[in-house]
Amino acid sequence: MKAKMLVPLILIIIAAAVVIGFVSSKSEKPDKRFQVPEVEKTSALGVCPPFYLLTEEGDTINPMNGLNIAKPYSPKQTCGKCHDYNLITKGYHFQQGKDEKPMDIQSERMQWVSSPGNYGGPWCSPAPLYRYLSDKENDQATLVDMTSFDFVVSCGVCHPGGGSLELDREGLRYDKVMADKNKGFSHGWMNLVKWSNLNDKEFMIELFPLNGMQVELKYNRFIIPQPEGTMINGNLELLPGEKHLGNKIDLHAKYNISRNWQIVTSFGLFLLKDARTAFIEEPGNAYWLAFQFLYTFNWNVI
Repeated sequence: MKAKMLVPLILIIIAAAVVIGFVSSKSEKPDKRFQVPEVEKTSALGVCPPFYLLTEEGDTINPMNGLNIAKPYSPKQTCGKCHDYNLITKGYHFQQGKDEKPMDIQSERMQWVSSPGNYGGPWCSPAPLYRYLSDKENDQATLVDMTSFDFVVSCGVCHPGGGSLELDREGLRYDKVMADKNKGFSHGWMNLVKWSNLNDKEFMIELFPLNGMQVELKYNRFIIPQPEGTMINGNLELLPGEKHLGNKIDLHAKYNISRNWQIVTSFGLFLLKDARTAFIEEPGNAYWLAFQFLYTFNWNVI
């Protein structure tokens, strides 16, 4: 009886061994359906042949001989030699809905949206959800919330250039407009005052007290060389005979807890000195504080 019971058991073991052997042999030989033909394989250089980076003017950047190494490279000039830059930057990831009308259901539920994407529509989750993109032209200040420039500053860290990050709503490049003296615009620190009328002394210390930890401390002292008639931020002006606008202290620190976790904290303090407003005799100082936990996912794409 025992011998008869052994026969099926032996057959099962033999069958299992055959199946295991068959599966093992198949796993050692990759499925041809997922194999890239030799003619389609790329070299270590990637899909593009060797090429030089180019400046916006189309000049070659060559660090080996110091050629134009201080100028930024232009993706339009560099990649546009082979790729359709204008077509690519019309994609959603660049436009963020700028060139589209909102869907009907969005217009019904959120009357302030002007596009189905982040630009002019409901923002992505890390950003404020209930701000809206103001119209290009407004007849009263109370209608102005988020400008196109606000969107660029807020979302420029997450999204590629092109679209609203490159061109304004009239199709003009921001930097070209600012460089046009006939437009009457001028750059400024924190949009407070013109660079030409600002003496900004800066002192910065960068420390690495622990392995995986970085601390940056920055101090700025703001002097207005020509304070007479200068209006700062629309309602702030210096006291008669004074030039010291204020001091600013920034503290930024980040620490890598592990391979995936990182803590980031920032603190800023603006100490107002010799400036007042028409409505508040002593406006006081301003500060801000930010604290983040960041987690990095490790994805293995097959």
